[in-house]
Amino acid sequence: MDETMDEMHLPRELELFLQIPGNVLAIKGESGVGKTILGLELLNRLEKPSDGIYISTRVPGFMLERQFEWITDDWLGEMAYFLAPKKMEELTISIGKFLESKKIEEKPTYEKMKEKASNRSLIVIDSIEGLSKMTGIDSESIIEDFRKNVLIKRGVNMVVITEGLEPSNLDAIVDGIITLHYDIVGGKVLRYMKIRKVRGVKIDSPEHLFTLQGGRFVFIEQYPYSSIPIAKSKKKWEGMNTPEGQISTGNPELDRVLNGRLKKGTIILIIFDDDVPNELEYLFELPPAADGLVKGMGIAQATGLSSSTERVIEVLKDFVGEKIVNESTIFLEEVVSFKRTERNLVVLGLEPRLGEDMLRWFDAVDDLRKRKDKGVLKLVGYDYFDLRYSKDLEELSRYYARDVKEARAFGDTMIISVRRSMKSVKMILPIADVVLRMSNKNGVILLWGEKPRTQFYGVTPDYTAGLGRMRLWSIS
Repeated sequence: MDETMDEMHLPRELELFLQIPGNVLAIKGESGVGKTILGLELLNRLEKPSDGIYISTRVPGFMLERQFEWITDDWLGEMAYFLAPKKMEELTISIGKFLESKKIEEKPTYEKMKEKASNRSLIVIDSIEGLSKMTGIDSESIIEDFRKNVLIKRGVNMVVITEGLEPSNLDAIVDGIITLHYDIVGGKVLRYMKIRKVRGVKIDSPEHLFTLQGGRFVFIEQYPYSSIPIAKSKKKWEGMNTPEGQISTGNPELDRVLNGRLKKGTIILIIFDDDVPNELEYLFELPPAADGLVKGMGIAQATGLSSSTERVIEVLKDFVGEKIVNESTIFLEEVVSFKRTERNLVVLGLEPRLGEDMLRWFDAVDDLRKRKDKGVLKLVGYDYFDLRYSKDLEELSRYYARDVKEARAFGDTMIISVRRSMKSVKMILPIADVVLRMSNKNGVILLWGEKPRTQFYGVTPDYTAGLGRMRLWSIS
């Protein structure tokens, strides 16, 4: 839940729209949804504060500094800043002089033209209704005046902030309309933006989730991300700092969300909705395995349908070493076509034999437990068992109960992953200590806790440790 950010990521549609000179964008929404912050963030993306003009009719500069720590005196002082203009003519003349001070060539080269496009000046009016009241000129006439005397002549863009979501005459005059929304879903806050109109740009994704975490406006990146490998670099895994008697998920931000809920012997159930991409399951599986291994724990893993045992073993060796992986892990596998050691693989036959298979697995875990005095972390994909033993689900539920009972008795920690549509979900829900859910909302991957209850978090990959982990964005 890192609150630092150099530059706001913009949805593709807005990025392209704001590259078209002379466009006017209306930001609409009820009070408190984040309109002012978005306007300020758009200005903050400019190369220099002096390239932007913020016209506020309601928020004094000192209040902005109090509300948003990242806004400084220098940031405001370098920007042409109007609090209460009395006459429309004075306002447009002042802005014209400000823009005139910039050296704009009449016949710029192609490269300079591109540079000008990427560092274009931007005017933000907050709010258009307030400016209309101050000047006695209706909102539509203000926009047309700016468009004629400033935007077209100077090749700049303008953002107007307007209160409420109701249709108005303004909608027909502006080139783009976005609306900001704040909903309560299951007692949790959900913030999202709708793109209503962006003239000249195709709308591929009309809704985007965002957060106001840390006093910043952050659009949460949608899946597919630009890159989601399991790991981006090979380096020694540094174990997470955890109190005595607790374990880490290997994801520091998830650890903080589950503060006090990661004691050894905890049963954690992660329910993936069926629309969550398979690759994201690795963000839950590999970090806790790597962290447990460097702390001397044993890892017993029965990968789910979406995971590859071979790939898991290869990646873990890169981060904790081959010797540790060979000596401290066991994997349940149905078909083996890769190099392996007999010690760390429990190979099942193609023909499902529930009783025989499960006893072999329990015996292998027990043997690992005897060898590892730091305890065992079990990572189990129950969706695999559901499908393999689909004809014996009633008997399978008894083995699930035994699996959990043994884990509690010996102090093993279990992280169970399963797809929401699988029948084992109902079997495990009542006995899990922690229940997490992951779903896909408008292309954004959401994580939240049902036991304990938490807010929504947007999920994006984080590769600061080399191995893929989760970065969580608090949607609050």
